[in-house]
Amino acid sequence: LERRRDPRLIAYYDFENLTAATRRLRNRVLHGGGSELDGGIVGARVAEGRWRNKTALDFRAEGDRVRFDIPGEWDALTLYAWVRIDALDRHLNSLFLTDYFDENEIHWQLSHSGHLHFAASPMGVVDIPKHNRRYLSEEFWDPSRSGQWLFLAVTAEKGVGKVKHYVNGEVLPIAGGTQRHKPLPAMRIGEADLGNWSDPIWENVIRTLNGRIDEFAIYGVALDAKEIAGIYEGGRL
Repeated sequence: LERRRDPRLIAYYDFENLTAATRRLRNRVLHGGGSELDGGIVGARVAEGRWRNKTALDFRAEGDRVRFDIPGEWDALTLYAWVRIDALDRHLNSLFLTDYFDENEIHWQLSHSGHLHFAASPMGVVDIPKHNRRYLSEEFWDPSRSGQWLFLAVTAEKGVGKVKHYVNGEVLPIAGGTQRHKPLPAMRIGEADLGNWSDPIWENVIRTLNGRIDEFAIYGVALDAKEIAGIYEGGRL
């Protein structure tokens, strides 16, 4: 896949040829961190992906996740994933959550009411209401879309008002959040989960995704709308 050669990629996971014995999700980028950025599959089961003979991971039990450790700091990021949402069972449902919520770390998730949700805080968990920059999209999901494969993406840049959410290649307006008038800091990932939250800020908080993922990528830049739309169109084939 030509995308693997893009030097702007931090990590790319195609979810191809997984088996029940697979415990490592391979980073397929042809440069950079390589296998050091592989993910560790915990609990999540191999399932059919968005087309026939395409594998995916199914997240359902409270412990299902893919574990990552991605060092670095970036002035801009793009995250995208092909996701099949079966239900939004939790108040917030994980797409990609950094452990805990330390300084400048990011959270990407789905609200129970069907918003895409991106957040980062320059102060970590210190006085979250005062410092946490949260960006919520318009509602896009309701139970009628259960079981449908969707292309979800977010782009974020350091500064004010530079977060964009996408569904199926189209921009979703920002509909709410907190502290959006304050600048977004440079962003970090570190230890993180796809489809879960290993080390929540509060005890007994569960954010397990109820659904499947069959492709996931992280770029160290904010892709433009044309590029996001192109990835979506290419991924539908």
